[in-house]
Amino acid sequence: MTIRKRLALSNILMVVVPPIIGAVMVIVIFNMYAARYLDSLEEMYEDKNGIYSAQSIVYAYRDELSKEDWSEETLAEQQNTAASPEPTKKMSALESELTDLGYHFRVTIDGMNVFNNMSSAEGEEINGYFANSYDSIGSLTLSDENSSIIKNTFLLDGKNCEIAAVCMTPQGTNIDATYLKRHIFSMIALFVIVIIASIAVTNFCLSRWVTRMILKPLDILRKGAREIADGNLDFAIDYDKPDEMGEVCREFDGMRTRLKDSVETRLRYEKYRRELIVGISHDLRTPLTSIIGYIEGLRDGIANTEEKRQRYYRAVRIRALDMEALVDSLSTFAKLETKEYKYNMEPVNMAEYIQQLINEYAEDANRKHAIVLYNNKASNVDVALDIQETHRVFINLFENSIRYRTRENTVIRILTRNNKQNLEILVADDGPGVPEGSQDKIFESFYRADESRTGSGSGSGLGLAIAKQIIEGQNGTIRAYNENGLVILITLPLYKKAE
Repeated sequence: MTIRKRLALSNILMVVVPPIIGAVMVIVIFNMYAARYLDSLEEMYEDKNGIYSAQSIVYAYRDELSKEDWSEETLAEQQNTAASPEPTKKMSALESELTDLGYHFRVTIDGMNVFNNMSSAEGEEINGYFANSYDSIGSLTLSDENSSIIKNTFLLDGKNCEIAAVCMTPQGTNIDATYLKRHIFSMIALFVIVIIASIAVTNFCLSRWVTRMILKPLDILRKGAREIADGNLDFAIDYDKPDEMGEVCREFDGMRTRLKDSVETRLRYEKYRRELIVGISHDLRTPLTSIIGYIEGLRDGIANTEEKRQRYYRAVRIRALDMEALVDSLSTFAKLETKEYKYNMEPVNMAEYIQQLINEYAEDANRKHAIVLYNNKASNVDVALDIQETHRVFINLFENSIRYRTRENTVIRILTRNNKQNLEILVADDGPGVPEGSQDKIFESFYRADESRTGSGSGSGLGLAIAKQIIEGQNGTIRAYNENGLVILITLPLYKKAE
């Protein structure tokens, strides 16, 4: 059963069940107490031509008369317009109620007739009872076997007002309904009907409101789930009300965002893996092809002199060393990428460390026509790092600068500076730099700005990728930009003794 049907059914039961239970209780109470109380009460109102009902109506009408205009001018105007003045609305209502009980009446104010629907016989009936003593009587209720008389005298705006009613129907004659049935019971019935109607309307409105409040976000969620199932992860849930359904929608949209990020990450990873395989295949094929070529030259006797054979042997060894370096780099990169590598962190004075590094690399730099210059602007600064792996980073940067130089001699500059939170290390060369838009890509595995570079000794394409993994593994950052050559900016957090 749907939520809409359940809400509708529950609201119908809320309207139907309480009246049924109430009706059962009324029937039970009626059967238990009707004979004892209700019947006697109704008999009292039925007794003597309904005189008690008529008396109640007459007394209740006194307040209604006080709301009419009974000034001298109004009374004089009514007397001049007709022998029997036109009844007002309230007078007509009184006439209707008393007529239903078989009564006729007259109303006088200071002796002037305001209303009178008695017949001459009814007037004579009153005179026959009281003769000349009628005016001296203030209020009375009188009934015998043939008639009933009611008289009520009171002050109305300082004037003597009199209401006299008479019924000449013999007792026992059927009258339409008693006052109790005509008014009390009808009012109770009307009250019950109004209450039930109010409950029904209220439940209908609340049911519609609750249904819309629940079903609208559910429709949005269903549409969102369908869009996600169709592969549209850009579909956003447009429901931000501060309620429980709004919270569910926001959680659903957060799940969609995380799923989208996961899919995009997986696609990037798959693309990266494809490029990695292509790069490995490319870098392995080049030295292998050279090795095969030199071996075939040796086998076919092309190297027909000892000098040529030695040159071929050296070429085969160089290509084999390139392959060994590539495999070693791949192994290192795989460990760093999968976060399996454990760094041996220790505090190091960075000025001394870099100076020692330059001294150790000086012979290679001289042989490769490179000069390394160091400018230290961060004296006595300690950094926690893995000495061996950081050494690999700087050697990769040096070799990368030498490999891409455009001059016979190249200059590599190192600058260190303290920005109070991190140590910044800049490694800059005087080479051509990298194409715009490639500054971030050079840290990807097997990325080469120069696609034509495939010769031996040209590098594995993993040097900067490994450098990035090592620096980030030590809570640092690395990025590149062009400024009269390529500049590599490394930041490492300062070592704090308390830590």
